[in-house]
Amino acid sequence: MKLHQLRVLLAVAEHGSIHEAARALHISQPALSKAIAELERELGVTLLSRSVRGVSLTPTAWRWSSAPAWSSRSCGTHWKISNRSAAMPRPS
Repeated sequence: MKLHQLRVLLAVAEHGSIHEAARALHISQPALSKAIAELERELGVTLLSRSVRGVSLTPTAWRWSSAPAWSSRSCGTHWKISNRSAAMPRPS
């Protein structure tokens, strides 16, 4: 697991869109998708649910969102994924 992969996942969760997250991070969509795919492959889980309306976190990613490792200090941001993605619908 690499720090940039976590930053990418956090950005996707914040923006609810791969396109918007890529724009915010100043990287291409293929590079962002590759980072997410590598993280999912390494962990052996699906972290994002993709649809025509955008993306949302899977139940696995939601469980991780409350873990201390997702804090702003470890990912170089000023928020926690659980706080910023409150507007995103929680999976059942």
